[in-house]
Amino acid sequence: MKSAIIVGDYKRPDVQFYLKAVSSKYKLYLLLLDFSSSKSRNTKVQFGEKISIKDFKNANHLLKSLNISKVFFFAFENIHEVLFNVCCKNLEINTVHIEHGVRDYERTVGLSKLRKENDRKTLFQRWKQKSISVRQIPERITLKRFFNKSLNLLSKGDQKFIKHYVKIRRTHSYLETSRLVTDEKRMPASYISFSQKTFEFHMLKDCLKDLSRVSFIGCPQFDDLFNLKKANEQELVFIDQPFVEFRVFGWTYQYKFELIQQINDKIVEPFNFKLKIKPHPYSNMEFWNKCKSQFSRIEIIDQSGFNSNDIVIGFASTMLIPLVAQNDTVCISIEKHPEIDFNYSDFLSSSDAITQVSSIEELKNCISSISQLKEKQSKAKPEFIKDWLYLFDGKSYDRLLEVV
Repeated sequence: MKSAIIVGDYKRPDVQFYLKAVSSKYKLYLLLLDFSSSKSRNTKVQFGEKISIKDFKNANHLLKSLNISKVFFFAFENIHEVLFNVCCKNLEINTVHIEHGVRDYERTVGLSKLRKENDRKTLFQRWKQKSISVRQIPERITLKRFFNKSLNLLSKGDQKFIKHYVKIRRTHSYLETSRLVTDEKRMPASYISFSQKTFEFHMLKDCLKDLSRVSFIGCPQFDDLFNLKKANEQELVFIDQPFVEFRVFGWTYQYKFELIQQINDKIVEPFNFKLKIKPHPYSNMEFWNKCKSQFSRIEIIDQSGFNSNDIVIGFASTMLIPLVAQNDTVCISIEKHPEIDFNYSDFLSSSDAITQVSSIEELKNCISSISQLKEKQSKAKPEFIKDWLYLFDGKSYDRLLEVV
C-alpha cells in the first residue's frame, strides 16, 4: 500500500471523512506544521498515525523515510506548509488541497483585516499572543530547525522563492500574501472542492484561470443529512459562529448571551419551541453550558440532532448549506452584530433559499409567516444546491474515494 500524509488540524470533527477516505487508500500519516492546532498532538485519532517533525532531520528525510506518494493539505496559510509543498514537488510527490469549509473571498478578507485591527487595539490580546509564544518556545525551536534544514536542501532558485515568501508573509495575511506571491511553487498540484461556487474562493486567492486542476465532489461530511427524518413539530435550530472567539464584529460573551436571551424570550417561549444549539468546532462550550443552565428549552446538539423540517437560524456558515438543501426547512440568516462595516452573510443570503433579518423583531415576523416563507425558499433551493453542494445525493464520500 502506498503512503500519504494529511497536513492540518486533524482533530476537527468536520474533516474525519477525509481521514477515513485517505486511510482506505493509503497508509496514512497525520502531520501538524503550525502552532495554533498543537493541542491536536494529544488527541486520539481513529484514522491514520500521528507523526512529528522532531523525529526527522528535514522534510526530505521525512518524505523519503515514509515512502510518501501523495500529500493532502487543508490549507496553505503559513510558511511551513508552503515550504513543505515545495519539498514535495521537488521529489515529484503530488500535493492536493482538500476543501473543508465554505468561504467567501471578500468576506474572508474583511474578517482578516478586522482581526488584525482588533489585535492592534487590544493590549491584552497582544500580551496573550506573546505569552503563548513563550510557552511554545521548544516547539518553535524544533520547527525552525526543521524549516532551516529543509530550506538548505533546496536549489538556489527555490531558496530565493521561500525567502521572498517569508518576507511578504511576515507583514501580510495569508490572503494578502497569496495575491502578492503568485508563483506556482506555493500552490498545490490539484484541488478537491465541494462545488464550483465554493471553489471561487481559491480561484481568486490563487489567481487561477480555469478549473483544470479541481475535482468537485459535494460535501462528504453532510452525506448523512441527505435523508433527514421529519419531526412531528417544527423545532428552532441556532447555528453558532465563533465571533467572540475570533474577536470580530465587536462580539462579546455578554452580547451573545443577550442575543440568546432575546431569542428565548421573544421567539422560543411565545411560539413554544425547543431551541437546539449546534456549536461551531471552535465555540466555547462553557458559554453554551451556561446558557443551557439558564434557559430550560435549550438543547445542545451535534449533526445528528437535525430534522428535515427545522426552522434554522444563524449566520453564514458551511453547516447552514445542507440544511438549506432540505425540502421542508426554513433558513433565516441573522445579520445582527455590534460593529460591522460589511454584510457578513450576503454571499449566501443573496439567494431566495435563505432569508436575511437584522433584528429580533424581523425574525419574529418571519416565524409568524413561516408557511409563506417556506414556499418562497422552496423555489430557490434547486439552484442553491447546484451552486453550493454540486450534488446533494448522499454520495459525496463515494466521489471523494474516487479522487483521493
